[in-house]
Parts: sequence; structure tokens; C-alpha cells
Amino acid sequence: NDGNGNGNDDDDDVNIRGRDYLRPLQRFQKRIAVANAYNTDFLVSVSSGAFLSSDSDSVHHRQDRADTDARSASFATTRLMNDSEHVALQVTTSSTTIRNDDNDNDNDNDNGPGNQNDSRSSCANSLDRLGWHKIFLDTRSIISAWMRLSTPALVRKPSYTSKELYDQFKRFGTLLPVAHPLNMANARSDWYRTLTKSGQPIVDSLAELLILDMIELSENL
Repeated sequence: NDGNGNGNDDDDDVNIRGRDYLRPLQRFQKRIAVANAYNTDFLVSVSSGAFLSSDSDSVHHRQDRADTDARSASFATTRLMNDSEHVALQVTTSSTTIRNDDNDNDNDNDNGPGNQNDSRSSCANSLDRLGWHKIFLDTRSIISAWMRLSTPALVRKPSYTSKELYDQFKRFGTLLPVAHPLNMANARSDWYRTLTKSGQPIVDSLAELLILDMIELSENL
């Protein structure tokens, strides 16, 4: 609104929408995103599941068990998913306070040139600033060998940008992207249970991570 109280309703609506999804997410004590890497998931792409952008330099800090002792306290306390066989990478983003002007600036970018790419990058950056634990799964080891495609190995380093992760994990690692039901070990029928039973370790590890996190957070209330 201007000094006379004559606001632009359209601009207000845009800014409110921007705050609608950021502020509720910010209220959570921990945020975890799980995504299937290497285009193994037909329903949810890795860029959607982990909100990556080819135009974003948002920093993601690698989390390995061997690294935790050497890391600063803000990253060393991250509990990791216990499934090294199916996890390609675990990273965290740093949490910062979301201010009103952050949302306003992000929404203003949507109106500029190249607004589609700007909007995706702005959305990814805004979400990353909330602070996330992102888990990238690689389920190729539990699908038929004839469906697997080789991909360049991930270069291990302390941190990656959103763009680097996007470029790495958008590669096609399978002929048929069938990983989505494996992550849930879907058991709605005997046929599904047989088909997806190889994904049970993934579900068990995710459940363990969530339960332990909830117990810890409840004890700290």
C-alpha cells in the first residue's frame, strides 16, 4: 500500500501467496525432502522433489557420516538416513529468517524478462533459505539390470550449488522410470507387495529417521 492507503490488490495477492507457503513451512523445526535421482521417477522429477534449479547458486552442504565430526555445529547435528545402498547423496541448506521484503523481491522477479526461469530459481532459493535436509535416492540397484543406464559418478566435495545438483541428477539412469512405488513399498495388493518389496529397506530407513527426529524434537519442547 502507498502512504494514502491506495494499495494495488493484484500486488497484495501475489505477495500474500508468496508468504502462504513459506511462513507455514518455516514453523516446522525440521524439513526433509526426498527425491529420486537420475530420472528414475516418472511422477516426481528430482528438480521438483528437491526443488533444484538450473539457474540457482543456492549452496547445499554434503552430509556424510565421516564428515560429521569435522563440520560446524549447525551441520554436525543432522541425523542421516541409514541406507547407504540406496542413498546417492544427503545435503543440507542453511536456515535464514524469511522477511516480508524477501517475498516481495522474489515475487517482483516474476515480472521481469525470462520470468519463467527467474520464477523457478526464486522459488528454489526461497525454499532453500528455510533450511532443509535433502535426500537423493538412487534405486537403480533394485531394478532389473537391463533397465539401468550408467551415469558419471558424483564428484565428492564439501558443497554443491543447486545448479550442480540439478545437472548431476537430471541425467537418465534408467530406461523405465519406475522408482516411485519402490519408495513407498506399496502393499495395497499382493501383486504390488511382490513388485515393490525390494523398496522396503528405503521405507524402513525413512521411517526410522522420521521417528527418531520426532522423538528428539518432542524431548526438546
